[in-house]
This record gives sequence, structure tokens and C-alpha cells, in this order.
Amino acid sequence: MNTITTGYLTNHESGAIASVFVNDADTINSLYNEGVVGMIADLFQLIGLLFVVFIRSTGLDFIILIVMPLILVMTRHFQKASLASQKQNRAAIAKVNHHIPETLRVLSMIHIFEKEDYMEDKYDQYIEESYRAQNKSNWLDSVYSPIILTIKAVVIGLLMIGAAQGQKMQTFFGSNAGSAVALIAYVRQIFTPLESIGMEIQSIQDAMAGMSRIQDFLNEADSKPDICQGEEHDF
Repeated sequence: MNTITTGYLTNHESGAIASVFVNDADTINSLYNEGVVGMIADLFQLIGLLFVVFIRSTGLDFIILIVMPLILVMTRHFQKASLASQKQNRAAIAKVNHHIPETLRVLSMIHIFEKEDYMEDKYDQYIEESYRAQNKSNWLDSVYSPIILTIKAVVIGLLMIGAAQGQKMQTFFGSNAGSAVALIAYVRQIFTPLESIGMEIQSIQDAMAGMSRIQDFLNEADSKPDICQGEEHDF
């Protein structure tokens, strides 16, 4: 902060700058405490289960190889949309953080010029922006899990249909009346970490939005005071 340029301080609202060090920093803390650890554990669990399934069932392996890229593309789409919403939410929160102390600082002037309604409308506008962005992020988070559950049901259905088509298909899917139950359990275990990752997307993208704002601040050019070098004069 000692080397930040005066241009940055004049071009950015004080509340927005404070929000970088308070709200955005808190989201990074929650990312390392919750999101990253949970996602790493889910990924290791998913890799182990996929390895077991690939050994036990060629048919189920084939189905998962088709479904998994679709899930990855869908997850990436949800990540981008959630990140955009969280950035909008962070920007709106910064406006609120600036608006409240600014209102209190010039409260007498607001009363003199009868601008109470105007300031209330501005506050409502910022809160509405934050609400809409957060609501969109919540909607994306709530839709992701049902989609994963639906895909899981389809995979289980395809597994059962294929295993019931004769001896060759049973051999291909590596299942019979006894092992089908075990394979279904494996399928459920595969999609459980995927569902958990979807639930963690919101918190992770929230932290990524905060990190993006902090990075923008750190990328600001430092002020370089002029050092005048002149000849020494004897007085």
C-alpha cells in the first residue's frame, strides 16, 4: 500500500479497495480450508473407482468413456458461468462497502439537498445486483447435482439393459445376476465424487473471483518517486 500510485486511489472507490482485503481475502481462506481439500479427495476417489471399473467391466468402461467427456464439458460450462456470476457479486459487494461509509460521511449534506431517496435507491440497486448474481450462482449449483443424478440413472439403466441381452453381452459387461449389484454400487460410487465436486464449484468459483480481484490489485504499477541527483553545493 505504501507504493501504490495516487491514481489508483483516486480512480477506485475506497470501499472497493477495502473489500479486496476483507471480503475477497476471506474467500481465499475458505478455498484452502474447504474447496481444494475436498476436491483433491474426490478426484483420488474417482480415479481409484474408475480403475476398478475398467478392470471388471469392459461394457461399463465403454459407457463411462462416452459419458465422462460430456460431464467434463458440462462441468467446465458451469464453472465459467459460476465464475462470471461470482465476479459480478464481488463487484456489487464492493459498491455496497463503499456506499455505506460514504453515505455516513456526508449525511448532513444528503439531508440538506434532500437526497435521501436517491441514496436509498442506489443502495437498493447495489443490493439487487448482488442478489441477482448470487441467485444465478445458486441456481447453477442447484441444477448441477440433478443432472449428475440423471446421468447416473441412465448409465445404470444401460448397464442393466446390456447385461440382460444374452451371454455375450453379459460377458462384455462383466455382469450377471450376482455381479450386477456390485457394478451398480461402483457406478453410484463413481458419480458421488462428481456430485460433490459440483457442490464445491460455487465456493471454488467464489474464491477464484476474489483471487482475480486481488491479482488485479497486485498487478497495479508501483509509484516510483523521483530522485533528484544534483551537484553538491557548499553553503
